[in-house]
Amino acid sequence: LILHMQQIHGSAEIAEIVREISICLKDVLNYELFGFALQESSSLHVWVDPRSYGNAISATIEADFPSHNIDEIYYFDDSNATAGQGAPISGDALQSYRLVDKEWTAVLYILSKTKNSPHHREAVEIILEAARVVLGKSLMIKRLESDAALDHLTGCFNRRTLEKCLDHDIAVAQRYDGAMSIMILDVDYFKRINDSHGHLAGDSVLKEIAEFLRGIIRRSDYLARYGGEEFVICLPNTQLQYAARLAENIRTALQNHPICLGDRKVPVTASFGVAALSRGSDQEKLLAEADKMLYHAKATGRNRVCVSGLDDDLSGKILESLWVMSRDMPDTAVMAKQ
Repeated sequence: LILHMQQIHGSAEIAEIVREISICLKDVLNYELFGFALQESSSLHVWVDPRSYGNAISATIEADFPSHNIDEIYYFDDSNATAGQGAPISGDALQSYRLVDKEWTAVLYILSKTKNSPHHREAVEIILEAARVVLGKSLMIKRLESDAALDHLTGCFNRRTLEKCLDHDIAVAQRYDGAMSIMILDVDYFKRINDSHGHLAGDSVLKEIAEFLRGIIRRSDYLARYGGEEFVICLPNTQLQYAARLAENIRTALQNHPICLGDRKVPVTASFGVAALSRGSDQEKLLAEADKMLYHAKATGRNRVCVSGLDDDLSGKILESLWVMSRDMPDTAVMAKQ
């Protein structure tokens, strides 16, 4: 048991911690089935022996967390056993132990093959105390890392995180000769919103725009707040023409989506600069090119998309043709969900 405690305390990732707990329980208590549910904020993650899920343990987890849907299920058995094929489990035989913290709740589920020894509960309590300490530490570090990566107002990536992610994606694109595009958008006349409605209203507008953009982009894309009212959308594995089409779709959707400030609806538009990674380019050049296109869009009327490498007439024609094509293609928001 002491050796297992050392292994648990030496684990850093949540998956490693839960796996060590399962191994410890198997060696010490000779468990037959095992499950572990961890709820933090609105997320619920479950680790199970494949034979257990789909039987009594699934119903028990749903009863223990009635207001949460399971975000992810992880299986301990590496043999890819089919989940839920074991014999039904008696609800009385399945034992559960709850860990409660201010920020999270976890429940451990076990079914022992043998009768409980006098030291059974003592051993479980030792394992649970180790789990409480290590999970608490790991989740705290995870939250601190998340906070450091995000813009506190909008919940988007901050500039530092953007630069790290871009470095990685550009390196991958350059290595495998892949595509990479970005767009920078700037909220038009944002100072007027602050002056007319106040800075708190301006903050609300930025938060709603960020939420609006997150609902449109694909899962593989990512959004960052680049400056005061500027956002960057990074599009890995995306050619320039598709980035341009997405920018035009977003511009049009935003134009038709006034922001609610109390009982008032404030119309909001944005200007867009779109650029793609070229051979031998880097993050600085890619951002500079998109920024150049953004300022061109602002200088030539705002509420428009300017695409790198295209003059205004050609850019407009291509965007118009892409918009016509998009009527016969899946909606961007639908594509994002897929």
